[in-house]
Amino acid sequence: MLSENATSNDSAIANVTCPDGIVWVHEIFGDCVDTDVKIIALVFGLISLGLWLLPTIPQLRENYKNKHCEGLSLGFVLFWFIGDSSNMVGSLLTNQLPIQKIIAFYYLLQDLTLLGQFIYYTRIYHLQGKSRSLALTISFVVITALTTLIVGIVVCSVTDIAGISVHIKAVISGAWLTETYDNIFMRNLIKYASYIGNVLGLFAAASYFCGRLPQMWKNFTRKSCEGLSLLMLMIIMPANLTYGISVILGGSGYEYFVSRAPWLAGSLGCCFFDTVMMYQFWRYRKSNHVEPIRVLKTSIPDELMS
Repeated sequence: MLSENATSNDSAIANVTCPDGIVWVHEIFGDCVDTDVKIIALVFGLISLGLWLLPTIPQLRENYKNKHCEGLSLGFVLFWFIGDSSNMVGSLLTNQLPIQKIIAFYYLLQDLTLLGQFIYYTRIYHLQGKSRSLALTISFVVITALTTLIVGIVVCSVTDIAGISVHIKAVISGAWLTETYDNIFMRNLIKYASYIGNVLGLFAAASYFCGRLPQMWKNFTRKSCEGLSLLMLMIIMPANLTYGISVILGGSGYEYFVSRAPWLAGSLGCCFFDTVMMYQFWRYRKSNHVEPIRVLKTSIPDELMS
């Protein structure tokens, strides 16, 4: 009965704030889709969302197949992790809809998996005996602890158990170390939480934008893209492009575009850099196979070559 009442209340709010819009879109995403153009924007947005659920999977498979991460830049992975971390904290501080918080957590979980795999193949995989077991144990405990903490924060924020989202903001800010939450610092934190969240969103967009640079430099210095998943880029690029289109079609007016300019510039800027990296794949396509061919030739006896 409680869930039915909650659903009816949400529908009533949607009818008041967005009378001509699609109800389920307003309830899940908080967007008022009430024109044909906005419906097209919604379609592009859903395509972008679906694509963003997949990008790390091809790279994880590539690393597993090669048993190394030599083609992947640590800076690229770290910037991605920092950007998604900022995005998730920003969604908590600005009290975004539950679906947005869950998606932000999923992105961060992907980053932790990729980062964990990078650490494993670069620092642990080649160790032997007790050293490898100890490193694996420590890495597992750290990643599990981080994942559990993030899950707990997101679940508490989504459900808002006993107003616990306020306490989450205190933990993030460090205000929980003070004698009481009911102080000037905490009140100001809550007051300016939305501004802090927007700044974190801007920082996240900049991280996504800048994260391509170390990967492009690594490809350039190696003159090869071996170990980097082309399929990952082929997913990321249309994901960013469809997101940018959805933002452009999703609204109008000076204030709308100014408020979304950093994210729009970040997504379209990433498209540019992803295009450059795809060009690097084409430019260095022969270099990716030079080493295996040379090793193959030197391993065959001269008698068999005659």
